[in-house]
Amino acid sequence: MIFKRTNIVNSLGCVLAHSINLRNSILKKGVILTKKDIANLKNSKINEILVGIIENDDVPENIAANKIASIINGKNMYKKQPFTGRSNLYSKYDGILEIPERKINQINYINESITIATLPNWSLVKSKQMIATIKVIPFVTKEKYLNKVEKIITSENDKINLHKLHKNNVGIIYTQLINYKNKSLEKTKKVLNSRLTYLGSVIKKEILTDHNEKSIAKSINELIRDNCNLILIYGASAIIDRMDVVPMGIKISGGKVDHFGMPVDPGNLILIGRNNKTKIIGVPSCAKSPKLNGFDWVLWRILSGLDINSKDIQKLGVGGLLKEIYSRPQPRDGD
Repeated sequence: MIFKRTNIVNSLGCVLAHSINLRNSILKKGVILTKKDIANLKNSKINEILVGIIENDDVPENIAANKIASIINGKNMYKKQPFTGRSNLYSKYDGILEIPERKINQINYINESITIATLPNWSLVKSKQMIATIKVIPFVTKEKYLNKVEKIITSENDKINLHKLHKNNVGIIYTQLINYKNKSLEKTKKVLNSRLTYLGSVIKKEILTDHNEKSIAKSINELIRDNCNLILIYGASAIIDRMDVVPMGIKISGGKVDHFGMPVDPGNLILIGRNNKTKIIGVPSCAKSPKLNGFDWVLWRILSGLDINSKDIQKLGVGGLLKEIYSRPQPRDGD
């Protein structure tokens, strides 16, 4: 598209660059000018306007935005009709958003006329929430640019995908120290129940046991027999090593530890393991608070049926400095 200022007699079929107030109406930007529009301009004593002249290889903004939205639209999402060069993508279900960041950047690099904005990668989204907007600016883009978009997105993994949250039967192990009463246990239970309910899962069974390896191992196997597909362990003391009480309890139960620690704060001292197909999380103390923390990021993925490995955890550092939980016993600034 070529933008130029021209006499209205030469503007038939051109795109109006800016809205114009006429005597009795408004001629809105982006319209393709007709003979009637030109007559109205003349009657309003407007002789010269700024227009865009459409070239042969130009693709109108709505058609282009709709095509790009279709190309990047992955599973469990839908798009609405484009308007003013914009097409939006929405989630069909509650779930976790997976953005192919490198691919989206490659598309945005193509040309200034094509823009894609999304929610952050791995965001928790609700059903019918907008998760991406594609905007073509201004009015048209080139066919060759759309061809480049198609070449960038070559598989389903290259698209924006939503991983639907599934109902999980969750087993909980709370441990207690000898001669110590956990006064905050009921509050912890209430916070956890709210977390899981919001995510569409249920607590199938809770066990309160001693804070030692054999008791934890016995509790894990009991929950597995009761068909819990996720086990959360709230230790009476924070995990400090792979050889600590909770990870050793997982090993004695016949399971294994996949990863300890994460570059997310609050949430550093999380532990992730499994016993056959049952996922196990050694929950960090920060999860006693309803505020967002690293435990949430792991929990969301697991409840969406996604596996999570050491590299997945270690890539969470950028953006992993979350809002401080001021009730924690050791604030990170040391004051």
